[in-house]
Amino acid sequence: MAGYSEGSGRPNQWLRNLNAKIASVPMILTAVVIFLGGTIWTVVYSFTNSKLLPRLSFVGLDQYERLWDAPRWLVSVQNLAIYGIFSLIFSLVIGFVLAALMDQKIRFENTFRTIMLYPFALSFIVTGLVWQWLLNPEFGIQSVVRSLGWESFTFDPLYNSDIVIYGILIAALWQGTGLVMCLMLAGLRGIDEDIWKAARVDGIPMWKTYLFVVIPMMRGVFITTLVIIASGIVKVYDLVVAQTSGGPGIASEVPAKYVYDYMFQAQNLGQGFAASTMMLITVAIIIVPWAYLEFGEGASVSDIVAFNSVAEEAAPKAQVDRVVAGPRGRKPRRALSSRNIVIYGTLIVVALYYLLPLYVMVMTSLKGMPEIRLGNIFAPPLEITFEPWVKAWASACTGLNCDGLSRGFWNSVRITVPSTIVSIAIASVNGYALANWRFKGRNCSSRS
Repeated sequence: MAGYSEGSGRPNQWLRNLNAKIASVPMILTAVVIFLGGTIWTVVYSFTNSKLLPRLSFVGLDQYERLWDAPRWLVSVQNLAIYGIFSLIFSLVIGFVLAALMDQKIRFENTFRTIMLYPFALSFIVTGLVWQWLLNPEFGIQSVVRSLGWESFTFDPLYNSDIVIYGILIAALWQGTGLVMCLMLAGLRGIDEDIWKAARVDGIPMWKTYLFVVIPMMRGVFITTLVIIASGIVKVYDLVVAQTSGGPGIASEVPAKYVYDYMFQAQNLGQGFAASTMMLITVAIIIVPWAYLEFGEGASVSDIVAFNSVAEEAAPKAQVDRVVAGPRGRKPRRALSSRNIVIYGTLIVVALYYLLPLYVMVMTSLKGMPEIRLGNIFAPPLEITFEPWVKAWASACTGLNCDGLSRGFWNSVRITVPSTIVSIAIASVNGYALANWRFKGRNCSSRS
């Protein structure tokens, strides 16, 4: 019988989960043709002497020797290392601390969460330009502080070659920590409330509960967040271009900008491909083994079982005293305690930090050019005008086009709507395939 193994009534192995296998075709084609094929193509041409157009003129390792002899590339790698290490540490720490504060049954949680997440919706170019204004010594933070009487105050990281990468880091943390906070908050909300209650009954300090119980249980969330942050670190480009264009000199160069400049400006594709390959190797060395170990089948089963047993043992003990409230337990009866003052005070200060660039953008957009030239970007407009809005929409020049932003806006809509629909459709099909087709490495494929 067709579709069955010869001599048995069992279905043919290749025809099992046939619908799921058919649904996985777009995912497989995308992985093989685009990801794997593009990677192999880039690596192969990194050994050639391609200039304006790719050509198979092999020169061995010459491109890599030139790459590592170039001072600009060495500065780029050093900047990426500094930016990456501090970005990882501060993003994870700030994101987790904010999530822990938000997880205390506070009022106005939705407001705080929206304020902290909105920067992630902005373009990196917009973020870079706004922080370029804020860090400008002539009319930014330094100017405002000096106007208050601290004449010796200096804060101009974008104009100091020794610390310029930290100025870029400030803008990156402002834009990215809100997303990390939301990921961590989702992980904290997945912790069984009986764990908190049992810890309170046993008199375990909250910081120990977080450190030795909660964080290990959130390992999957941390790994997912780490992958997202790491991919953003390697790809950092827009912020550098918007804030410094690689300056002062080459002090803020990063590998992605090096690749772009050599491929599209210096017309040296071979050198650009070599730099791209080095970036790929860096990502592979850091991400692939870790992701496989963490998301491979059975990687965290023992931990889940162990923590579930802890929760089961803790649940009866927590039933003894329902008055004890964990971080997500019943709200305290006192309207305002010292603990709440600290929590709300911290969140308000952080919210103001997130709102400051938005305030500067809005206030500046309501000023005319004569008032903008006065230099105080923090001052509200003396006379509100919507002329900049009208000119931006109808007659602003972008490149050689002076038709305003309307054309660009509608082009974005034409690109965003179809791509969103197609992405959701493909993701849904892939999700169906991964949910119904059992194969080795399925968990790694679905989560990485």
